[in-house]
Amino acid sequence: MRRSPNKPRWCAPDSWGADFYQVTPTADEPVITKYRYSGFSDTNLDLVLRSKGVSSLIMTGVASNNCVECTARDGFMRDYYIVFVDDCTAATNQAIHAATLANMDSLFGVVVQSQQILEEWRAINAAPRHSEEVLTRPAERLASR
Repeated sequence: MRRSPNKPRWCAPDSWGADFYQVTPTADEPVITKYRYSGFSDTNLDLVLRSKGVSSLIMTGVASNNCVECTARDGFMRDYYIVFVDDCTAATNQAIHAATLANMDSLFGVVVQSQQILEEWRAINAAPRHSEEVLTRPAERLASR
């Protein structure tokens, strides 16, 4: 794996950085091993998402200006709707995080707070199964608010 000189490998295979933290995937959930900053680069992530009919990506994690942003950009280039969650992402300092949020919001998707996501999910769960509200893409509804 290529990396910057004198920088640690945070998520080297079989290291603590590559372990799941307080979650465990079920036996039927796909696990995508990431080799580059973007989750799409040299993986089958796009194939897995499309086979499940996914059209929107909710972006969380660290570092907002690196792995999360790279994955969001690549998702956007593959025609996914991008929802970047401000309070569920972080960078090494607030200025870098703020610049990432501004870039995401102006070019690649919408920036929201986690509470907005929770409200959308509650609305979807409360709506009748085949209502127009449920069929509208959640990312598009968030963008229109």
